[in-house]
Amino acid sequence: MQLDLNVSLILSELILIVIACFILVASLFYKFDLKALKGLSILALILALVCKISTDSYMQSFFGLFIYDDLAKYSSILIYLSAIYFLLANKRADEGEFFALFLMMISCLSFMVSTNNLIVAFITLEGSSLALYSLIAFKKKAIDGALKYFNYGMLGSAFFAMGSAMYYFDSASLELRTLQVVSTAGVLSFVMVGLTILFKLSIAPLHMWLKDVYVKADSSLAGFISIVPKIAMMVFAFRFISSFDNFFNVSEIVLIIACISMLFASVMSLKQDNAKLMLVYSSVSHSSFAYSTLAFVDLSASMFLYYFLTFAFVNIALFMFLGAFKDSSYDNLQGVFKKYPLLGICIVILLLNLAALPPFGVFFAKVGVINIALHVNIYAAICMAVSSIIMLFAYLRFIKAIFADKEIGFLYFNNAQKIAFVLAVIASFVASLGLDYIS
Repeated sequence: MQLDLNVSLILSELILIVIACFILVASLFYKFDLKALKGLSILALILALVCKISTDSYMQSFFGLFIYDDLAKYSSILIYLSAIYFLLANKRADEGEFFALFLMMISCLSFMVSTNNLIVAFITLEGSSLALYSLIAFKKKAIDGALKYFNYGMLGSAFFAMGSAMYYFDSASLELRTLQVVSTAGVLSFVMVGLTILFKLSIAPLHMWLKDVYVKADSSLAGFISIVPKIAMMVFAFRFISSFDNFFNVSEIVLIIACISMLFASVMSLKQDNAKLMLVYSSVSHSSFAYSTLAFVDLSASMFLYYFLTFAFVNIALFMFLGAFKDSSYDNLQGVFKKYPLLGICIVILLLNLAALPPFGVFFAKVGVINIALHVNIYAAICMAVSSIIMLFAYLRFIKAIFADKEIGFLYFNNAQKIAFVLAVIASFVASLGLDYIS
């Protein structure tokens, strides 16, 4: 019994849950300093990270509900690192419950990347989503955005639940790897769960919730939303699509959806006069690139993790930068380099990374995806290249505003945020080294 449970394998998630419960209970009797709670949360994430790194791969716990392969291990590590980085970059937390909800959300995401069971995936998806809705609503101006996200999220959850039911009807199991035959129920399961995946990854046209959430939510949190929940969903999408790969070819479907989405997002990004709105469509474009790797089942796991690694910290840092402005229109960003030259250089480096110019990490990630696409569908590769070129002009418009000769008001960033900027710049250069680990 003890061998089947293997509780030690979920020690990292248990640490986060215990610390989150401690914060919730203790906050009822004592008013903690928010800096102390942030420090405690970062410590919990570091302990969870150490436990995850020391966990042996290809082991199971809770009677096979959780599978700790390399995909689960490295995606959890990336989630923990991104969470630590977010807490460094975020200076807004009005209540202690913020940190408790945040740790609960991270534990759910970590569980989600480790399961092949649809019910566990559904529970962890809902647990992380409910926490995320609440975190968004901590900013009063974002309550309507959180409600809109909640409504769309519940619709996506309904499709997921129905798809899971169809899957059970078809295979008499909730394990993804047990699908045996192609049937009408199997196709319905694929479509319904697939729609949930597209929604959570904000693939166009299922990106309608992004504008209200990203613009109205706390800026650093918006950057976090654009990365971390998508990592967990991409891991689930990989496991889900892999289970169907032996029965019908999903590569063409994935590539068509991804190409339409990235081209739409690229064109829309050119029409924006607001930097944050441009980053909204930039997020859709990058999500579409990551999603396209699912067409290459043999390499997609390593490729999409590498892709997210190259710009995870960058996206959070850029949203953190825009959070210093009441209005993130391009006109209000003018003059940053003139008054804050070091900050301006950092922002330009981060934008050039997102624009996929060498020698930055996103360049190597996109070249890797396009190179593989050339051997699968040359038209998809052309769409990816065209989308990247169009997005380049959107980023250049952002850079042009940074270098404009205009007076700008005072911008304040605390020491932790300054460290976050430096780390993002370093990550932009060194992320390319991870390419050696893609087999």
